[in-house]
Amino acid sequence: MLKTGSNIAQPAFSDEAEKAWLALLLGWVAGFADAFGFLILNHIFTSHISGNSVAAGAEAGQGHWTIAARHAWPILCFIIGFFFAAVIETACGRLGMRRRLSAGLIVEVVLLWMFFLFGDSWMHSADMASQAPVKVYFLVALLAVAMGVQNASLRRVRSQSVHTGYVTGMLTQSVEHAVNALFAAYDRMRNRVAKPSSDHVKGMIFYAGVWFSFTIGAICGGIGESRWSFSSLLAPLAVLMCIIVCDIIRPVHD
Repeated sequence: MLKTGSNIAQPAFSDEAEKAWLALLLGWVAGFADAFGFLILNHIFTSHISGNSVAAGAEAGQGHWTIAARHAWPILCFIIGFFFAAVIETACGRLGMRRRLSAGLIVEVVLLWMFFLFGDSWMHSADMASQAPVKVYFLVALLAVAMGVQNASLRRVRSQSVHTGYVTGMLTQSVEHAVNALFAAYDRMRNRVAKPSSDHVKGMIFYAGVWFSFTIGAICGGIGESRWSFSSLLAPLAVLMCIIVCDIIRPVHD
């Protein structure tokens, strides 16, 4: 939709359906990166913070402090990335900048590109398990910060919270919408005033779609790691670049 005024502005993403598609694509990127990192980085999640929290706590409880630290490190890095991107998004919003999504995703692209370059170089010299711990921690930091940045870059679709990097909440919201759709349909049958069940059905499909996109991304990440190693990261990088270009042409934020 074009904004009217003395100057002709670029059209914005006025249709929430278009923003929803961006969330699905970002879910695919996060699933790909998380699965790839899990396989390359000695079974360390870089987006699935719940899994790292459980692993870190369990290992610490058994006195395995080195292993616990390996799982706790990506949690800290993820928080740093999320905080940094949230600050950028909020500051850009206060300054009236419409291309706020691009600002965060450009940071993510830079981090993923560094992960690709350093990881590919080190993997050619030896297996990742034999690398110095500082190298592994550095690669984990790059990927975990990137995932934190992505999760803060797009947080609302259809005025509801959305997370593209950790999808347990997406599944629960999908089920919640399914229950609400069921009761809305029942109320309509009883001639009671109720929110249209179609709204809940759309919410159910959307949130389930984010989870599904994440899962498909994880499958692609597993295939990519086994066949092309770090070169497979060019796929999520290309998707992110396409989203950035779309946001520059038609800003997500009004």
